[in-house]
Amino acid sequence: MLHPGLDLCVSHNRIVAMYFFASLTFLVAGLCLSSVIQQQGGAFQDGNGIWVPGPPPPPSHPYLSLGLNLYGFGLVLVGATFYQTLVGEKKGEPLLVKD
Repeated sequence: MLHPGLDLCVSHNRIVAMYFFASLTFLVAGLCLSSVIQQQGGAFQDGNGIWVPGPPPPPSHPYLSLGLNLYGFGLVLVGATFYQTLVGEKKGEPLLVKD
């Protein structure tokens, strides 16, 4: 648990659902940001000032580090989801309880 008094206000299944959807959001956002590719133009100027087309440079990934950080945080939340599920089983609560 992140806070010992959290069980008094929120049911265990809602905590697990919150961790699950938060981890899913961070995983998808991280993968989307990591896959953004920015393509640069391949033209250059020769000695006379004329633009000549050339081979394109390799694509760059401007949001790669942010995407990987979000993806890593999503993986931490996946671990927290499994931990919360195991804590619920240890307490003897069933996993699917209708309110």
